[in-house]
Amino acid sequence: MKPFISIIIPIYKPNIDYIQQCINSVILQSFKDFEIILVYDSKISKSKYNKINNIVCNCNFKIIHSLSANIPIALNQGIVNASGLWITFLDQDDLLHLKTFQTVFRAIK
Repeated sequence: MKPFISIIIPIYKPNIDYIQQCINSVILQSFKDFEIILVYDSKISKSKYNKINNIVCNCNFKIIHSLSANIPIALNQGIVNASGLWITFLDQDDLLHLKTFQTVFRAIK
């Protein structure tokens, strides 16, 4: 079954603390019908990549490796791989309110 929302997060020059807070703000949403698509810059070090993967191991994630550090290209790669009815983008340092997707879902229905 398709998720309602695909959340695309490009990961570049990662600050692990910000990324963890961003991902947690998505995982803790009261509305749970979503997938998270992380688009990695291929230049990210193996140790940072492994730390980020440890954060995401318990949720519906897709991980894409981008050959470019170009954000628009990363976002387009995320779109191509999204399966949700709706698509949204987050920067790696964004935080969501716990009821963001619930509010959006109610507004759409």
